[in-house]
Amino acid sequence: MMQLKQSNKYIRIQDFLREHNYPNFRMRQILNAIFKERIDKFHEMNVLPKLLREKLVEEFGESILDVIPLKEQHSEQVSKVLFGISGNEKIETVNMKYKAGWESFCISSQCGCNFGCKFCATGDIGLKRNLTSDEITDQILYFHLKGHSIDSISFMGMGEALANVQVFDALNVLTNPELFALSPRRLSISTIGIIPGIKK
Repeated sequence: MMQLKQSNKYIRIQDFLREHNYPNFRMRQILNAIFKERIDKFHEMNVLPKLLREKLVEEFGESILDVIPLKEQHSEQVSKVLFGISGNEKIETVNMKYKAGWESFCISSQCGCNFGCKFCATGDIGLKRNLTSDEITDQILYFHLKGHSIDSISFMGMGEALANVQVFDALNVLTNPELFALSPRRLSISTIGIIPGIKK
């Protein structure tokens, strides 16, 4: 089924279903509920048996999202969302809407940053921690679940993307045809020049 290298939520759900001897089509139903029907709560995935929904909530929590929207700011073309993540930390994601109907998203890869570039306010915070693959992709999933068109994504939010190895798993998730199914052409990574990461 899905070819993903590191343990993200989609792998963990798939492993959970296998461990409990559920048929393969259950995973397809869950992914369809998330990505086609835009359902974020397991107990609302009515295509699944009630007992399975209860087990999923018990194992993974009520929502598919690992980030919690705390505050939103909106203008005509730009929306900013402040998300809460584990450890009582916060990250920011920006949604930009263009007159042609195109929607672009600027996402964070770290909470803070330790490079201290003079042109960037995030460096003043210092590095709190790397984001997990799920925390990176959930910034996009949040908007997808609300019906937004995911036309392009740039890793230009908080953090140096290529200093976080989880970014590579996040890229796999975003381009996986069974998940977000985005073309690599729609993704761009901003970096100050982490050479091993650029080569990778």
